[in-house]
Amino acid sequence: TGNRVVRVWFRDEAGNLSLPVNESIQFAMQSGIRTNVAMNSVTSEGWVGCFSELYSESGFSISTIQATCNKAYLMMACGDATTLTAAAFAQRSDVMPTTADNLNTPRYANGVWWYFNSKSWGFSPDQQISQGSCDTSDGNPPQRDDILCWHMGGTLTMLSSGWSCGKSTSNSTNHRYIFQKD
Repeated sequence: TGNRVVRVWFRDEAGNLSLPVNESIQFAMQSGIRTNVAMNSVTSEGWVGCFSELYSESGFSISTIQATCNKAYLMMACGDATTLTAAAFAQRSDVMPTTADNLNTPRYANGVWWYFNSKSWGFSPDQQISQGSCDTSDGNPPQRDDILCWHMGGTLTMLSSGWSCGKSTSNSTNHRYIFQKD
């Protein structure tokens, strides 16, 4: 019983392994998407929150998030104050790129398909996504807990309210989180 530390190797779309930017970085959290994660296990691993708001809120500036969440690794997550429904991390440039993707064309990093465009920002375990606004490839509402999607409302400058935190699309109870770590 005790914490187990796992060295993270990044796998590209072709399946090739590579070291992280800083080889000495270790994470207890594995690559890929984690579900039902205790908030205190994330913070005890050294992840520090840099953004949080309810899904019902809108208008938060993407440039403010980019300035505040400036460490080498970022974790996007959603859930309540004690449990994260879905969480995934990768290098900052994959989670928060400086240029937008095209619709329905996610990038693969650290076992996760990431997307960021004028419609939405989030991750999926699958390459096939369907963005009308948020990814509805798993249904509307979603049927799985390993997806996360935040509305961008047609602009790359700010978040809009909603949408999915795993299976839930409740704007009143779900929180959006970004954690960071060097």
